[in-house]
Amino acid sequence: MDFGSFASAPAALQQSWKAAAESAALNNYLGAATNLMAIFGNATQLTPDQNTALNQAWRQLGNKAFQAAESGDKMAADAVLKMRDSGFGKAAGER
Repeated sequence: MDFGSFASAPAALQQSWKAAAESAALNNYLGAATNLMAIFGNATQLTPDQNTALNQAWRQLGNKAFQAAESGDKMAADAVLKMRDSGFGKAAGER
């Protein structure tokens, strides 16, 4: 996840982005998803580039979590279900 793309975002969204990246790096898929969902909930505060980065991070996290879930990672499976049920990231730029 590119930290530069969120350099001009409001401080709370920068913190959520950083926490999402840290969680993703530790394979804490649910933690990463929860932080990304917080950003999606404030998407009106994002620039078009930040919105693109958010959607890209969401797709990458979803793919990584899905692969881990297929390998038997129960926590990844929980994250995949939460991501699916959130309604966010259905298509780039939708939310």
